[in-house]
Amino acid sequence: KKKLSGPIALKESAGSAGVVFGTEIESGADFIVPFEHLQHMLIAGTSGAGKSIFTHQLLAQLVTAHQVDKMYLVDLKGGVEFNRYSGGKVRVIWRYADVVAVVDELVALMEARQHEMRERSLQSWPDGRTFLVIDEYAEIQSDLDAASTPDEKRVAKRLSGNLVRIARRARALGIVLICALQKPTVDAMDSALRNNLGCRICLRVATRALASSMLDDLDDLPADPVKLRTGRYIYYDASRGVRRYVQAHVAPGVSL
Repeated sequence: KKKLSGPIALKESAGSAGVVFGTEIESGADFIVPFEHLQHMLIAGTSGAGKSIFTHQLLAQLVTAHQVDKMYLVDLKGGVEFNRYSGGKVRVIWRYADVVAVVDELVALMEARQHEMRERSLQSWPDGRTFLVIDEYAEIQSDLDAASTPDEKRVAKRLSGNLVRIARRARALGIVLICALQKPTVDAMDSALRNNLGCRICLRVATRALASSMLDDLDDLPADPVKLRTGRYIYYDASRGVRRYVQAHVAPGVSL
């Protein structure tokens, strides 16, 4: 109880054991997700709910993890949110045209890895992972919706389709997609993409309807998602039916 009474500093990663997602409210034990269980992720919460706290908690660990080969961090608000990680295996992207190009590259990487896996009779990619992390996905959706000329519409259709392809197929190929946004509604993210992001991080949201779109079933929740404290969230792994009530840790340099 003393540990959970205030912010918890992220002191170190879990190393080869996986990624620290925070501390479980009920037990007080750190909640660690093994690397092999990491999957496409949707992070949602109203402004001030703690999306940045949670996201930086992940990135601070992934950037030093030997299991991670490459990270693309997308911030269409100028790249400021992720600039601290730029360099080495991390590329920060803040222009829409660069997002399109990087997603094209990842689809080509998917095809190359799929060919290699067929040749080697593998069912999942055995080597390092590549992460595509998109902050405020609604900014990308706005650009997709704003396409007006034939060329812009073709590019928008390709980008939208490629993101869905990544969400559907890329996890087994060692490519993980993480998207954050305030409201997980159909106008902020296409349902074909949202439905393939199997890990849900539900921070404080404005309505129970938004929570339902994240968590599927609101029965027997450990806390009301409309009243969550900043930095606390409900973890839901749709593929395994796992739910946890967790408080995120605060990575070094992150302001509350």
